[in-house]
Amino acid sequence: MTPGTPISELDDRSASTEPSVSKRVQLGEKLAENKWVERSAKLGYAARGLLYLIAGITMALAAINLHDPVRGMRGSLDILMGIPLGRIAVGLIAIGLFGYIFRRIVQLMVPPTGTPPGRTMRWGRRLSYAWSGLFHIGIALTALQLFLWSTDYRPWGFQLDRPIAPRDGWLLFLTGLGTIGYAGFEFYMALKRRFTIDLAFERMSPRVERFILWCGIVGYSGRGIAFFSLGLLFAYIGWNIENLAIGNIFQTLEASPYTLFALACASAGLIAYGLFLLLASWHLRFIATW
Repeated sequence: MTPGTPISELDDRSASTEPSVSKRVQLGEKLAENKWVERSAKLGYAARGLLYLIAGITMALAAINLHDPVRGMRGSLDILMGIPLGRIAVGLIAIGLFGYIFRRIVQLMVPPTGTPPGRTMRWGRRLSYAWSGLFHIGIALTALQLFLWSTDYRPWGFQLDRPIAPRDGWLLFLTGLGTIGYAGFEFYMALKRRFTIDLAFERMSPRVERFILWCGIVGYSGRGIAFFSLGLLFAYIGWNIENLAIGNIFQTLEASPYTLFALACASAGLIAYGLFLLLASWHLRFIATW
C-alpha cells in the first residue's frame, strides 16, 4: 500500500481479485466432495500400489537371474496384458491413474487444511503435486492405449544387457547422485511421517491406524533404500566404467559384488511401498493437511 492511496481504490482491487480466487477454491472443493471423483482417486492409489508390487517382484526375479529385465511401472502394464483378464485390469488402472491425476489438479486448486507453513513449503507442495500429476500422465496414457488398441503385449523393461559405452560413465554417475538425493527425500518422508497428510486417521480404528502407519514408515523407508541402493550402483558403474572395461550393462552388473544387494533392497522397498499404497487407498484424504 502506497501513502495516499484511496480506501475505495483498495476495496475495488480486493473485490476484483477475491472472487476469482474464491471461485477456483469453491470449484475445487465441490469436485473434492464428489463421490465418483473420490472413488477414482482411491482407485488410482490402488492401481499405483499394484504396479509397484509387480515392479518389485520382477526386480526380485532379476536379482535371482540377472538375465531377466527390470521393469518399472510401465513395464508392469505389459505383464498384466499377458495374463487372463489382464486387459480389463489395465483399463481399470488407466481410469484410476486419471483419477489420481485429477486429484492432483484439484489439490493445486484447493489449499490444504490446517495452519499453512512458510512460502517455501507451500511452493514445494504445489511443485510436488504438479510433478506427480505430470509423471503419471504418461503411464495413464500408456495404460489407455494398451486397453483400447493393443491386441498383444510386448514385454517392456530395462534390459540389463543393453550396450553402454565408456563415455556414458559420467551420465550414469550423475544419475546415481540424483537418485541418492531423491532417496534422502524418501527417508525424510518416513522419518517425519509426512505421508500422513494424505490419510484420514479420524476414520480409522486405533489398530488400523497403527498398522497403516507402520506400513507407511516401512514403505517409504523401503523406497529410500531402493533409490539409495540403485543410486550407489549407478554411481559405482559410472565411476569405474573405464576400469571395468566391460561392453554391456549385464556383464558390468554381474561383475559387481554390490548388484545382488542393490536389487534385493530395491525389490523389497518397492513391494513394501506397493502394499502401503493399497492400504492407503481405503483411507485416503482427498484434500491433504499441512
